[in-house]
Amino acid sequence: MYKNKARKITDKLFRDDSGEIVITQFPNVTLGIWFAASVLSRITNGRPSTILEYLGIGALLVWSMQEIFQGVNYFRRILGIVVFLFILVSRIN
Repeated sequence: MYKNKARKITDKLFRDDSGEIVITQFPNVTLGIWFAASVLSRITNGRPSTILEYLGIGALLVWSMQEIFQGVNYFRRILGIVVFLFILVSRIN
């Protein structure tokens, strides 16, 4: 009984509508923008660095919203929520 229930929970967490296990997806434009902006903000100085930092944060926020509302499984949606909350908390401090 418990095995069956645990399997249903893991299926809901990690499987998409077609039954495939989905943890990562490629390509993802918003994550690419975040990564590029983050790297470039570290190697530039002054105003361009600040602009790139905010561009990266904005891209990550868009990605997290996409995952929260359009994620293919509960794992991806939870991941979106965690990243969104992490960004908010890190920007408040």
